[in-house]
Amino acid sequence: MNHPALELTDVDTDALTLHADSAGIWVTCTSGETEVTVGPLPGKRLADWIAAVAAPAALAAPTVLAAPPVPA
Repeated sequence: MNHPALELTDVDTDALTLHADSAGIWVTCTSGETEVTVGPLPGKRLADWIAAVAAPAALAAPTVLAAPPVPA
């Protein structure tokens, strides 16, 4: 299956990468030799948050994107 990815890079070669797979969306930030990845984030919640950022009046308070708890 082909999973979408988006990479944004600035002039200093720092990068933000979003990659979707069957588990959710993974976000990777890279600066020089340092790389941090978080995920998987629930796609629907991330999409809702991005839509809210596009309409700032809809974003009343900080939003925490958290995956559902992993069953024990």
